Amino acid sequence: MLERPFLGYPLLRKDQGYSKCVLIGHDWGGMIAWLFAICYPEMVMKLIVINFPHPNVFTEYILQHPAQLFKSGYYYFFQIPWFPEFMFSINDFKALKHLFTSHSTGIGRKGFRLTTEDLEAHIYVFSQPGALSGPINHYRNIFSCLPLKHHMVTTPTLLLWGEKDTFMEAEMAEVTKTYVKNYFRLIILSEASHWLQQEQPDIVNKLIWTFLKEETRKKD
Repeated sequence: MLERPFLGYPLLRKDQGYSKCVLIGHDWGGMIAWLFAICYPEMVMKLIVINFPHPNVFTEYILQHPAQLFKSGYYYFFQIPWFPEFMFSINDFKALKHLFTSHSTGIGRKGFRLTTEDLEAHIYVFSQPGALSGPINHYRNIFSCLPLKHHMVTTPTLLLWGEKDTFMEAEMAEVTKTYVKNYFRLIILSEASHWLQQEQPDIVNKLIWTFLKEETRKKD
């Protein structure tokens, strides 16, 4: 179990006068945001996570709920060396295109889905040598630091959740509040999926801006 992950990460440029930040992360970026806020609370003024529960909630929940274990099956598939990269890249990245565009896993709201140009840009990035291994290695290493020995979050936290998320069950969002020893707000958007910041950008931006402006008091 890692005590202080991300050592050496130049997240904040102290030489430019920055010592604290507002940290925002979605999905696996949300996982990293949780971990960073836990390990470096002095560097995070406010934490905003979109569609990812507290890491300990995730690991505990999947062991007790077969439906979520099934939804998270790709975590275990990604533990296999080289084969996931091969499967994503064959047939001109057909599997990756399906992930981004299908009705079950892609952006659901009509008018906000990836355009042909958007999709080509994504595929171009992932077609570069080694580009698939970096993201997949995140999943390959995720279990090395879970469950967390030190797991309480002491930063004011906003958790946004799309209720129609294909990958994550909303019950995990509710349980997450037990790991935040500070101001915590959970907002579930009933008409949004896993990609709520793409599907409901105006609402998400307004919620974030409101959270940033309001005073947040620590729990007693």
